[in-house]
Amino acid sequence: GGAGPNDYYKIALQIFDASDLDKGSNPYTLPSHVTYNAALRGIAKCDLSDEMVRDEALSSSFSLYNHLTHSLHLPRNTMTTVYMLQIVDKAMPASRVKGNISVTLWDHASRLGIVNEEVVEAMKKVHDPTNGPEFDILLEEISGNLPQKYRRFVNKYRHSKNY
Repeated sequence: GGAGPNDYYKIALQIFDASDLDKGSNPYTLPSHVTYNAALRGIAKCDLSDEMVRDEALSSSFSLYNHLTHSLHLPRNTMTTVYMLQIVDKAMPASRVKGNISVTLWDHASRLGIVNEEVVEAMKKVHDPTNGPEFDILLEEISGNLPQKYRRFVNKYRHSKNY
């Protein structure tokens, strides 16, 4: 088979280690959105039908997300949220847990002002089939026009369609 979730995570860790070795002074080894999002995109595309691979995907993706959350240089961007929602959707069955995790990712994105139509569509996909009536209410709210505060930094942090 192809690369697994842990392989993508290890590649990202090698980039982080290279940056640490030169104490962040080399712009060519500084992690970027591409570092995080490429690894998350790879994980999102993995076949997660095997339980062990699924668990690896969740562990690796949330470790990367945590690393990015605590980055001093990079805020999360639109595609980070989209890839995380795709991973959660693919790895978890419909449940309140899946709903709560997706709402937390949504909350992070909306507070950062990086929600766009792709985030909304990924969120809708996570909740089809429904994860519970409390989540259906949120989906109804986000299906209309989004408040400006949710999308104020979409263009600033998006960088490109793929990253």
